[in-house]
Amino acid sequence: MRSALVLIKTKEDGLFDAVKAVREIKEVESALVVSGEFDIVATVKGATVDDIADIVNLQIQSIETVSSTKTLLVADEQYND
Repeated sequence: MRSALVLIKTKEDGLFDAVKAVREIKEVESALVVSGEFDIVATVKGATVDDIADIVNLQIQSIETVSSTKTLLVADEQYND
């Protein structure tokens, strides 16, 4: 299983609709509203890197109030337990 942090920017006044929609995606373990350059940080799990790419590209980026994303793949899970 692979993990990624997805940094999400939302359209103006679209934050709460976006975070609600992101949280409804079954592969999203958490979605936190944050301050700074990005509006939401989501933790996504997938069997492969390609699965994570599909989740981001086909599900998260298709949310109407999401304007952009940046994906950070977790390099080595063993150091994060």
